[in-house]
Amino acid sequence: MSALIRRLVLVYLAAAVTLLAADRVWQDGKLLAMTVRQYNIGKYAKTEDKHIYTIDSPSLQYVVNLGTHKLKTPINDPIRFTVTGEKLRMIDSDGRERSGKIEERIRKP
Repeated sequence: MSALIRRLVLVYLAAAVTLLAADRVWQDGKLLAMTVRQYNIGKYAKTEDKHIYTIDSPSLQYVVNLGTHKLKTPINDPIRFTVTGEKLRMIDSDGRERSGKIEERIRKP
């Protein structure tokens, strides 16, 4: 009986994720720039690279921190993205969805 309950829970979770993804409003933009910032980690002289991307949309430019993840989309290529609160999700050129924290919003004149 518990295997049946687990299957039902998995089916419900999959349906909920699908419904949440359907509510997203995807926008078309352009990947403008990528910079790498180095951060010190811990008490030793170890650093970690954080990848920061600038995405251009018709009304705003978004500066997004993807952490240690790199996009495969080349600079100046179109990119699809959606904004949810302080998170920006984008579809990489390999079809994978990537998520990062919005660090800055720049309104266009």
